[in-house]
Amino acid sequence: MKSLPQPNKLFTVLLIGLLSLQFVTIKEAKAQIKQYTKEDAIKKIKELLENAPFKMSSNNQLEKMAKNANYNFGSLVYITELSTKIGYHTELFISIGEIASKAIHEIQFLDQIAELIGMKTTETSGLIDLAKQAENAKTEIELQKVKEEISKLKSKAEFKTIDEAIKNAQERLK
Repeated sequence: MKSLPQPNKLFTVLLIGLLSLQFVTIKEAKAQIKQYTKEDAIKKIKELLENAPFKMSSNNQLEKMAKNANYNFGSLVYITELSTKIGYHTELFISIGEIASKAIHEIQFLDQIAELIGMKTTETSGLIDLAKQAENAKTEIELQKVKEEISKLKSKAEFKTIDEAIKNAQERLK
């Protein structure tokens, strides 16, 4: 039996390595979303709305969305938290919350997209499309494209981290 030429073995090892890396990366993204039951999410959202430094009545829609949702409870809580702490792009947070609440499955990268809402003060119109792209992503390649777009947008954001955006919002309150 003839052995495979060396370049083919190297290619196979490299391909398996890359696929394994993508799998680990995708699993890590899933682990970032905190798990909530529907009841716990609704309770936490109510608490966030009651204690919000920025009180916008439109944020109350997020509680209604959680009541009607079947998935993405952790993301709905996080979206509410960000919206109430940041105080701008409220309608955009609500639009992303609506995608989360109507989804028929968990959406990967939704929390990172929500963070981009706070990290970017301009050029946010494409974030709804990105959330829809994340919702519809079914293959590793499609998920990777969403992840790459998130990284690209983060590199151009006015705030480099969500914590920096929140801190800036809190300073505006003073």
